[in-house]
Amino acid sequence: MKLDWERLNHVLIPVPTAARRRNRKPTSESVRRLVDLAFSLTPKGQVVLVIASLVGAIAIALPASRVPFFFGLTISLFSVSVGMRRRFRLDRGSRPSRVSLVSPSRATVGEALTVRVVVDTEEPPDTLTVRGPFLPWFARYENKPEALREDRTEKGVVSDTVVRFSRRADLHLGAFAVAKRMPFDLVTGPSLETEAFRVTIVPKPARLTSLDLPGIADGTAREAGFRRGGSRDLAGVREYREGDRVRDLCARAWARTGIPHVREYDDPEEARAVVVVDTHGEEGDAFEAAMSVAAGVSETCLASGLALRLVVVGDAVHPFDIGRGREGRFTVLDALAVAEPSKVFDRARLEARVMPHLRGVSGVVLVTTKWDEDRAALMRKFSVHGAVPRVALVGDRRPATLPAYVRFVRPSEVASGGLAL
Repeated sequence: MKLDWERLNHVLIPVPTAARRRNRKPTSESVRRLVDLAFSLTPKGQVVLVIASLVGAIAIALPASRVPFFFGLTISLFSVSVGMRRRFRLDRGSRPSRVSLVSPSRATVGEALTVRVVVDTEEPPDTLTVRGPFLPWFARYENKPEALREDRTEKGVVSDTVVRFSRRADLHLGAFAVAKRMPFDLVTGPSLETEAFRVTIVPKPARLTSLDLPGIADGTAREAGFRRGGSRDLAGVREYREGDRVRDLCARAWARTGIPHVREYDDPEEARAVVVVDTHGEEGDAFEAAMSVAAGVSETCLASGLALRLVVVGDAVHPFDIGRGREGRFTVLDALAVAEPSKVFDRARLEARVMPHLRGVSGVVLVTTKWDEDRAALMRKFSVHGAVPRVALVGDRRPATLPAYVRFVRPSEVASGGLAL
């Protein structure tokens, strides 16, 4: 059994979810002030506090020495600093300071994410300090929040922080805090917080050199994409989703509802595919590699002009017509970001969910970490209805016999890229 020592080291640190984020702040005002005071300690203040605790313990044992004097002096410095904190508030004065957070809503596993804190203030940048939120075990700061500096492109001063994530997740992290430095540099003044730092960590799509599906292998999907201008029928309108083409915006629906809407089209001759992600398995390198393969398959389909009719990730079903192009990539990546291993493989349930959507589908791609007779029977059932089956089997050990439409892939091959499915 392979032990993840990094995760064991942080076993008591929960991953921030939406529910934990809502209950993060204490409801009691006195408790909130104590927590705020604890986080206001600077690195120098933390060291001095530890030394003061040791000096206090020695002072109890040596009451007749000068040790109690030094202990009292240290405590006095802390007391004066704490008592003066309210005078160093950033939200006071004729023009109170305001802080905001600028960060992408998504990040890819393993890639650096730059988060920017913008402070609209009249205070000199060198008198301010920035503190980042506590990160889960699979994330780390590449650098500490930079010292605030003036930026002509932003209104005020800015500080950039680089964060890197090694696991998929939908995170609701804490806020970045900006505070004013104080004399003695033991504590900071009351902080101003940005909005919550929320980010979705999506899998890195595996690089595919080829995908043997009708419409991709023969190039008909891309050719149909060039012809689709006047050949499609209007199917209806829906609310705008991130990634939709601007040219598909419906001005009438937008004016009527006040919400951006886009037109959806239906082309009976276009090639469509279904992607099924089997989450039955155990957490590990093979499962993470399977998520990357699923992302790569979806990206290849969309980039090649093949429309996705259905994406099934474990128990989550996403029935929609993403259409050709790359408009639906965020929908697929967001679904894969929160996928978790399941304990059972329910063939009947999966079959019942996919079968109603097979009309007009040219191919079904199954991404899995296991292969048995149930999965083989499922793919045979799909092929009977005219869908070409393709399976990406991700694992460390190759089964003795595999059908011709099953491609065995090792996690190391997924990381290096260049897969042919």
